[in-house]
Amino acid sequence: MKKPKILVTIAILAGVLCIVGQGGAQSVAALSSDGTQMIIQKDVGEDRWSITLRMEDGYVVGNVMTPTGSVFLACDLKQQTGGNLTHVCSSYEGSRWEPLVDVTQPETFWFPDDTGV
Repeated sequence: MKKPKILVTIAILAGVLCIVGQGGAQSVAALSSDGTQMIIQKDVGEDRWSITLRMEDGYVVGNVMTPTGSVFLACDLKQQTGGNLTHVCSSYEGSRWEPLVDVTQPETFWFPDDTGV
């Protein structure tokens, strides 16, 4: 499978742990020790995202903490166009995975700063 260009860019730019905050919100991103995954913790509105992007194919898995609870996510990369990544996502509800709407985020979401949200 062809690697999305953003994943190559992330691999080049993210070799160190970065912490950037604005107004109390923090983003933390790190490249995994084997270089195969980007690990992100980021405040998005009132939610806290703790997710991992697999560099090889754009697969995302993780947890989103909301004011009312926690949601587990798993997402396959659907497309990359115009500086955006679109994922087809499912959430874990009770004892099974349920489909969600497609999620589109700017490529900058995967960087440890506040430009992507």
